[in-house]
Amino acid sequence: PEIDPAGMARIAGYVGKSVSISTWAEAAEQTTAINGLAFPDYTQADWLEMARDVYVQEGESPVLDYDPMISRGIAGGSAAPNLWPLFDALGAKPVLACRGEFSDILSAATFAEMARRLPNLTPVLIPNRGHAPALKEGVALNAIDEFLSLQGTA
Repeated sequence: PEIDPAGMARIAGYVGKSVSISTWAEAAEQTTAINGLAFPDYTQADWLEMARDVYVQEGESPVLDYDPMISRGIAGGSAAPNLWPLFDALGAKPVLACRGEFSDILSAATFAEMARRLPNLTPVLIPNRGHAPALKEGVALNAIDEFLSLQGTA
């Protein structure tokens, strides 16, 4: 519901800026350069897998699979509206919130405030991850399974 300005500044430093990539190895290198602090224990295979999640093959080269015009909203500050009213509207609904330990988007203070505002929020800290956890981490998978089983949907 609230984006940490430090994370927004980091994203503004790279989003919408085109980098010439001609191979999947280069795509993995660029993905590592941007996300290395968020996933400090990733292997080369992990980085290649992430690159394949965020790039698509166009012609002979991988290209980022997002609209570069998103950078306009980030540069103008419109990408960080106050979402607390929408968050508060969740009311008594059960919510699972996963935060990467090193996240510079979802601060520890905001995460704590989320838990304070919603009594049915289950906060889970994903160790050794930034924003956003891959949700393949054991802690995340266990939390998701437990949350869904408590909701009768697992």
